[in-house]
Amino acid sequence: MTEGPVPQEAFQALFNWVSLFAYFYIVPLLLAGLLGFIRFFRRKGLSWFLSILLSVMYILFAAVIGYVLLFVFVLMFYGFAP
Repeated sequence: MTEGPVPQEAFQALFNWVSLFAYFYIVPLLLAGLLGFIRFFRRKGLSWFLSILLSVMYILFAAVIGYVLLFVFVLMFYGFAP
């Protein structure tokens, strides 16, 4: 029992699968959000400069949210590592 009920390699393999599917979920979600913002900017008739500035701000915001969502996804589907 000093090493735990499952070998460390098994936990690493499961974590790799969960991380892979987390990226398959998070990246398309953030790209869909970016496309939605771009369409919204075009409908409102904003200038190109303002559209680009808001898009860059969204990318920075999405990077932070994506980082947090990765941890949430791993905790939901993997749990705490031993």
